[in-house]
This record gives sequence, structure tokens and C-alpha cells, in this order.
Amino acid sequence: MSWTNPSVLALSRDRDPVEAITSEARNVVFRALESGWQGPPFDPFKLAELLGIQTHPTSEVLDARTVPIGPNRYRVDFNPDRPHRRTRYSIFHEIAHTLFPDCAQMIRTRGAHNASRRDDWQLETLCNVAAAEFLLPIGSLAQVNNLCASVDTVLELRERYEASAEAALLRLCRVTAEPALAFSSHRDHATDRYVIDYATPTAKAHWNLPAGWVLPSRTAAAQCTAIGYTAKQTEQWPSLGEVRAECIGIAPFPRDIYPRVIGFLRHVHLQPVNELSVTYLRGDATSTRGTGARLLVQVVNDGAFTWGGGGFAAAVKRRWPPAQKAFTERVTADRSALRLGSVVTCALEPNVTLVSVVAQRGYGPSPHPRVRYGALREALLRVLEIAKERNASVHMPRIGTGLAGGSWPVIEEIIREILTRAGIKVFVYDLPQGKEKTKAQRDLAFTA
Repeated sequence: MSWTNPSVLALSRDRDPVEAITSEARNVVFRALESGWQGPPFDPFKLAELLGIQTHPTSEVLDARTVPIGPNRYRVDFNPDRPHRRTRYSIFHEIAHTLFPDCAQMIRTRGAHNASRRDDWQLETLCNVAAAEFLLPIGSLAQVNNLCASVDTVLELRERYEASAEAALLRLCRVTAEPALAFSSHRDHATDRYVIDYATPTAKAHWNLPAGWVLPSRTAAAQCTAIGYTAKQTEQWPSLGEVRAECIGIAPFPRDIYPRVIGFLRHVHLQPVNELSVTYLRGDATSTRGTGARLLVQVVNDGAFTWGGGGFAAAVKRRWPPAQKAFTERVTADRSALRLGSVVTCALEPNVTLVSVVAQRGYGPSPHPRVRYGALREALLRVLEIAKERNASVHMPRIGTGLAGGSWPVIEEIIREILTRAGIKVFVYDLPQGKEKTKAQRDLAFTA
């Protein structure tokens, strides 16, 4: 199947639509977390306020709608009489509509059954994906261990975090160590067969399915005939072979009678998982463990040509004074090297390279966190390239949590998503007398 909805095409251009909307939603989340948005549960009204989107309760709508009120300005009308969890999801869903460049061209209504195009389900699918990123943002499951890729876990997380089942499914897909494929599907009107909306593999899975792929006729998905119904069975899937399917029915698309069905696919004969995760060590990060090529990563700010008197950079400066000089010479000669998201490398020892990632806005006392999560993610993509080129492991303190004021659960998930998911060994060092920094973000005004 090819994506045909005009709104979807306007957003994605030459990107995969699911990846495009996930990236756009993730950028919104990063900015909100940097401004103090916190949870779980995460407040949709606060997010709307941070984005300059008005919210208005009215019984005139079934669930919610997005109304253009000016150039790049929107109001979300919502029905306050709907259940609390549904209201939260509906508002996040409408906020997702504002991420599309053509959103101002019409009123977008969640829960309406008069959609104008047969392919509007594609737009609704992407808004659901974005809403999931808002309901359970990156880092929100940091304190939960050994999560299984199952619908039972999905339901447990849904209740615990006041999230939707789809949000729980997608967040679980990103953090579980099990090889599995998370999927969303809907029943096609013409064939009465279920087709894939999107499929997302976990870090350990090596197979995928394209949008529009038709599920087997006797799939467990067909048993989920009402919202909340679950089904589990072993079945044959073309191109995948024998799999264990676990499914749950969720709210349908507008105009549909049958619920959408989401779930996990797993190989029937699962092999033991050798989880490649972050390794935590007690010790000094300037004394990296192991042999072979090693990258020592630190966060620096975008406004200083030298490293100040505190933080990990000061420890690096004391141990390797030439590293400070090399950094200053580099950023003085090329001011763009201090752009947020950039990296500056310097050889420290024959097998140790310092990688300074620019992911902090400014320096000095600040009422709000100075870390910029989007810039950190961009810089770590470059760290990934360097690690692959040199077959190197990555070593660091809890970057971004000191003077930058960031949240370690968020940063840890970014590290896992970018580095460990790609097979890079990552070691994080805590000083023996140090305490783990897992603080929540503060509740502050939205800042640039």
C-alpha cells in the first residue's frame, strides 16, 4: 500500500510517514520536557498551553475538534462529559493534528462519522501515533523493569499511567528487551479482512510488515470484536511463519463499526535474549574500563569556548589539559562547531577519544533546565557513526543531568534508542559517593 492522504504526504514528503510524525511529536515532547512538563500522568492542557493552543469545553462535539483561529493558531474544543482517560487522549490527538502543515485548511473533528475522504484513516493513524508519544513520552517507563511484549503488560501500563492502550503498546515496543513486532490494524470495508496500519519492531526483532499488509483470515485480531476484547493464539503469517499473536480491540476510526486491533507478534520458539543495555559502573568516568577503542562522551554548552570550573568537563580539563586547548582552538576557528547538536572530538590517549556533544543552551544559573534533548539526540547519532567507524564502546557520566539540569530517565532512553539499539556497548559511571540523578522536570513556562 502507498500513502495517499494529502495531509500525510504534506507532512512526510520523502520520509516514512510513521517515522515523520514520531519525529515531529518527539520534538514537541523534548521542548515541553525542557520547559518543565512532567508526569506521568502527563497533562494535555499544560501541553496545549505550552504550544499556544487554546482549549475550550463544549458539549457540541462528540469527543474533540481542532479549530483554526488565526495564522498558525488553533483552538481545541473538547467534550468535558466524556470519561477522563478518553478526554486526555482526544486532546492529545487534536494537538497531533496541528503538527500537519495543512491543518489550518479545515476543522478536524475526532469522533465524527462524516470523514470526507476514504483515506482519512491514514491521517487518523498518524495522529494516534503522535498522541501515544504525548501520553507516555520518552523516559516515562524508566522505573519499570523486565517488561514483556504482551497485551497483559499493555493493559497494566494503561491503568498504571492513565494512558491509552496504543500509547502503552508503542512505548513498550521501544523499551522491551524481547524480540517482537508491535502492530496496529483495522478491518477493511471491502474485504472484511484486517490490514496493517503500521508495524514497529522492537530492538531485538529483525522483521517488519508494510502498511496495507493483509492479516490471515483466521487471525486472533478478528476475535477482538469490541473495545477491550483480547485474543491470543498461535497462527501462520505469510513471510513470518508461525507466530504467537496477542491482540486487543481499541476505539475504531471515524465511520468504522469494528474496533481497530493492536497487539504484538512474537516467534513461537523464542530464543533467550542477550539484552544489550546500558551498563552502570561505580567509578571515575575519566578512567574508562576495558580495552579497545573507547569514546568518552561529555555534554558542553553552546556559549563557551572554554570549560568552566565545575562539572565533568572540569575533571576532563584537569586530567587532560591539552583537550581544553584543542577544543578552544576548534570552536574558535569554526563557530558552527558550537551549534546545538554538533560534536567536537579530541584524542586523549591512544585508544580513548573525547567526544564533546553540544546539547546545553548557554551556561550559568537558570530557572529552567538548559539541556536540549533534541540536540542531544542529534549529537548521539554522530556518536553512533564514530563508534561504528572505530568499533568503539561508549563511556560517559550521567550526561546532561548536572549543570544542564536534564532528566536522566529521558536521556537514558535516548541513549538506548540511538546507541544500544544499534549494538553499541555503553558504560555509564557514577562516583562511589554519588547519588543517582532521576529527578523529574520542574513545572515551568515554555521557553525557546
